[in-house]
Amino acid sequence: MKIAFIASRSEKSQQLFATLSKRYSSYPLEEADILVALGGDGFLLHVLHRYMNFKQPIYGINCGHLGFLLNNIDITQDIYQHLNNTTQVEIVPLLGSFTNTNQQSFSYFAFNEISIMRSEPVAANLQIKLNNKVIIERLVSDGILVSTPTGSTAYNRACGGPLIPANANLLAITPINSFNPLSWHGTTINNKSIVEIMNLETKNRKVKIAFDFKEHHDIVSAKIILSSDYKRTLLFDKNNDLESKILNAQFHQF
Repeated sequence: MKIAFIASRSEKSQQLFATLSKRYSSYPLEEADILVALGGDGFLLHVLHRYMNFKQPIYGINCGHLGFLLNNIDITQDIYQHLNNTTQVEIVPLLGSFTNTNQQSFSYFAFNEISIMRSEPVAANLQIKLNNKVIIERLVSDGILVSTPTGSTAYNRACGGPLIPANANLLAITPINSFNPLSWHGTTINNKSIVEIMNLETKNRKVKIAFDFKEHHDIVSAKIILSSDYKRTLLFDKNNDLESKILNAQFHQF
């Protein structure tokens, strides 16, 4: 088994990278069977984006804080003991296509969530369509997000959205500080659904769109689908896999 090590710039990640590189052979990514990423959840998200065209599974080692998408290891143990005792989880990204007020169109991927948010100190007025049918005529809020099961544990959870099991064929739609309709707190939808979001007041209530960590401003409309063509494989230790982590989070134990 050939390993390619990659590390974030944090001191802890760099120290662990130096230790593991001395202990094991590190191969170029093109020759490796597994990519071992050393860092935090944010770094792993960057790795997923940066190496979307590489198909090797990724085993993340937590050198950050929460480490929800990562593994905690005992570095005195042989790393192959961990790599040979893992479960696989396929991470499927969202694909968001949007148009801005300059009539320019762009598309980007997001492994956690795509969010549309107000970019000025006034509430956004958004229309929401699901599979070409208007489901909310006017959402007055700070914004709205569409989340994958993986992303449901992150910003979606902070906004009061539902946690989704890792292998469920669902997405979450969650309002961000909704004012009207006040009683709507979001929902889950089939992951084959098409979500369309339109800014009803592009002149006086400008909004921006965020794909994980990438932002664009002055958005008119966006279309969001799941893109199975670019799914990636994450590896988790069997005694603490992603399904168990999400289950624990559902009952406030993470």
